[in-house]
Amino acid sequence: EVSKKLKTISPYYASFNRMQQQMAMYAPALHVGKINREETKPASATLYKHPQYVSRFVDTDTGWGVDSGSIDALDVSSTHDMTVLGMSVFGDSDGAATHAGDIELLDEDEFVLASASFSFTSDGTDKLFDVLFDKPFDIKAGVLYTLVVGYVETAEVWYVADGEDSIEVQCAEGVAILDFSESDYYDYDYGDDYNDSTTDDNLFPRLIITC
Repeated sequence: EVSKKLKTISPYYASFNRMQQQMAMYAPALHVGKINREETKPASATLYKHPQYVSRFVDTDTGWGVDSGSIDALDVSSTHDMTVLGMSVFGDSDGAATHAGDIELLDEDEFVLASASFSFTSDGTDKLFDVLFDKPFDIKAGVLYTLVVGYVETAEVWYVADGEDSIEVQCAEGVAILDFSESDYYDYDYGDDYNDSTTDDNLFPRLIITC
């Protein structure tokens, strides 16, 4: 059932076995530090054509505060139709920690189009952790969508520093441009101060797409 709000997050909501099965199906590599934009094939899956990372940050920094109930959001649109398979998230910047939460893709009316729960243990580095939607979603050219991420535990995580707001992606039918912009979306239970993401500084290091 579609919902206008980020679903209630529980540390027991995620099925870690299901997550492992998904990750094994796509077999994306996990990277530490800056992403080489030439590495655009994160998966060996045959279910989708040309799966690739869309990395949108130049650098990372430490100390972005997250806690239960807070969310971060960023808008995205594309010049071409494409399928969004998921996105990558950061772990704790202070040391080893266990994280759980949710990611979502919303339409312009703030209805949930795709979602997934995550659970992982970070090691204090800026390694990225890939989270695949339960069901990939086909986005349409020229339509604005919203990316949302929410964590369960209070933590200080790595974040995108100096993010790019426009990225070219090589698709089967030519070059597509993904445009990112600040989002007006927030969780109505907590207020708009709980979405601090801008195009420069945010919790959205990269998408996993196919086109």
